[in-house]
Amino acid sequence: MSITKGKWEAVENDHFIDIKVDGNPIAQVIVNQYADVDKEQMRANARMMALAPELCERLSKANDEIAFLINIYNKKVKDPANFIDAETCHDNQLFIAKLKGEL
Repeated sequence: MSITKGKWEAVENDHFIDIKVDGNPIAQVIVNQYADVDKEQMRANARMMALAPELCERLSKANDEIAFLINIYNKKVKDPANFIDAETCHDNQLFIAKLKGEL
C-alpha cells in the first residue's frame, strides 16, 4: 500500500470535513451528526489526516539527514565508547514503514 500522491487538504462543509487529494474527495470526517462529538476535535483530526502524507515525507527526510550525520560523526570519532546510537533513526524508519502500510 502506498500513500495517495497529490496535494491533500481538509475542506469543511456543514456536517462533514472532506479529505481531498488534488481536489478529489477520498474520505470524510463527520462533524455535526452526533451531539456529544467535540467538533473542534473532529476538525483537528481532519487537519491531521490531511497533513499526514506531508508529515511522513518530512519525517523521512529529516531521519535520513540525521542518520547521515550520525554516520559521519561515528566515523570521525572512531572510539565505540563515544559513538552515537542510531536507534531512534531505526525506530523512525519502522514508524515510517508502518505509516506507508509496509509493516
